[in-house]
Order: sequence, then C-alpha cells, then structure tokens
Amino acid sequence: MGRDAEQVQYRIPGALLDLVLVDLLELTGSTTSAGKLLNLSQSTVSRRYSALARELGLERCRHRPLGSRFGDASWLQDLRRGVNGHRHSCGVLRVSGAPALAPVVATQHWAQWIPVTAMRPGDDPVELIRMELLDGWVCHADDRQLEQMQHHNDMQISPIPGLPIRLLHDKRLRPLAANLN
Repeated sequence: MGRDAEQVQYRIPGALLDLVLVDLLELTGSTTSAGKLLNLSQSTVSRRYSALARELGLERCRHRPLGSRFGDASWLQDLRRGVNGHRHSCGVLRVSGAPALAPVVATQHWAQWIPVTAMRPGDDPVELIRMELLDGWVCHADDRQLEQMQHHNDMQISPIPGLPIRLLHDKRLRPLAANLN
C-alpha cells in the first residue's frame, strides 16, 4: 500500500539526532551522505559528530569492521536499541538493500530507506541487522542470496504484500514485520 497523502513521515526527535547520526555515518561512511539523509550540511554533521565523540569518548577508526568505524563502545548498542525502540513505536523500520530497490521501498509508509554505501566486500547485511544498525535487508523475491542469509537462526524472511520483494529481518521484529503493507 502506498503512502497516504495525510501520513506524516517519521522524524527523528532532536534529542536522538546525534545518536542516529552515528548510525548513519556507519552505514553511509561519509558526513556528506549522512547529512543528506538528515537534511544537514556536511560541516554540521562533522561538527556534531566531533562534539559527540569528544563528550562520549568515541573514536573514529576507518579500518575497523562496518558497525564500529565511528565508535565501538560496548554501551553504544544499548543507546542504539533505545533510539530504535522509538522508531519502532512509530511503526517504522530502517531498511536497505540493492540501490535499485530504493524507489520500490519508498512507496511503503513503514520503511525508512538508508543507502548502505559504506559496505566493503565481505561485509554481511545480517551483521548490520544483528548490530541493530538496520532493521531489515530488502531483496527481490527470487534472490537466492536471501535464502542463504535466512539460514541464520535469528533471521526471518517476510514478503512485502503486493510487491516482488521480501524483507530479511530479526525474528524479534515479527510483530512489526507482520504489519508490512
């Protein structure tokens, strides 16, 4: 089902913006790309991340695996879980997949598409879901790679009604994923 004209797009609360900024930096790999997603300038993203990193003791290290390049503090996962909980309570999942699927997913009111441009060969979308950087990975319904990713015991595949795509997601998101349409 497409977006209703009256439906309001999910907005990140100001108090959570800098924490979301860290996730978007992880996923996109650049202050410019994160800024576009947040409707902020590159310099603003850079300043905000620098200030947050200083305050929280985060360290940027590009040679680390995806998900820990802009901070790998163990408690960061707890903060991320809380921020994600707010988005989930609004009925929105943060998803990604092949760039060609972005326009298809954009028609879905429950989806917040994030282009994961920071992936390197060997990076696994399942790990992005486990780290809670993404809620799901969108694939064409006939994509054989999706079946291989589902072999992880904690993952589930949900069809997207009316579309030739499916969503790989953590089984704990089952109640939210059941409302995909």
